[in-house]
Amino acid sequence: MFPPSTFPTISLGSPANLSSTTSKSSSQQSPPPPPPAATVNSVLTAIQNSSSPLHHIRHPSEQLLQQWSDSYLHHHTSGHYLTTLLYIIDWESNAASTGVTEVEESSRLMAAILFKNCIPKAFSVPIDTLLEEQQQQQFTAAAAASSSHDDNVTIAQQQQQQRTFIEQLTQERTIIRQTLPKLLFFRGVRRTTSNNNDATLMLQLQLALSNIALFDFPVGWPSLLEELMHVVKNGGSGGGVIRVRAIKALRMCLSCIRHRKIVVNK
Repeated sequence: MFPPSTFPTISLGSPANLSSTTSKSSSQQSPPPPPPAATVNSVLTAIQNSSSPLHHIRHPSEQLLQQWSDSYLHHHTSGHYLTTLLYIIDWESNAASTGVTEVEESSRLMAAILFKNCIPKAFSVPIDTLLEEQQQQQFTAAAAASSSHDDNVTIAQQQQQQRTFIEQLTQERTIIRQTLPKLLFFRGVRRTTSNNNDATLMLQLQLALSNIALFDFPVGWPSLLEELMHVVKNGGSGGGVIRVRAIKALRMCLSCIRHRKIVVNK
């Protein structure tokens, strides 16, 4: 088993493109087509194939994982990729609903790494701004009485796609806020894995939680620190192990929040 800092991962690029220095030519390019829907079976298959020594098997799987990750930046409605990764990590609790009977520990760990790396892309999308833009588009479309029928149909389709994306993203964030703490603190210590495997996977989830804190606290998840403090004080099904895990997660979240850069719009 590799230590966390050297565990081989596929490249997912930068977490999110928040820079304003993009050239005009790239900003005018249309977004890539949406990837296929992210299901537990399709994502698990891509994860397993991404470690294949055969290039013709590994490369398409890496590209597909990249497309699912980037779908949040392009506002594609391709399913709940992050939620699917959580289901793979905690496959034993979701076996009845997903139909997955077994997941190798290497696939669970890769799913946790992909989940952590994708958090900035999904949680940096400003839902409030998207809602304001949608209202503005509706106002503009209503005011443009001279528009052709085809233009009106195109605008309506774009608005419907935007609404679907906002609904899916809002729902997925809610599921993650509810599921991730349970997976970290209330599932206990897995007896079917080695201590090293469990600690490495949990480290990735702790880092994912701190990434969420960077974008989501205090507006999106105001009770995050209180929930962590509750686990620190009371522990969980794993006793001292869970309490120590919560302390580490709390320190990571506080570190991310403390170093967060606040952008003031002028």
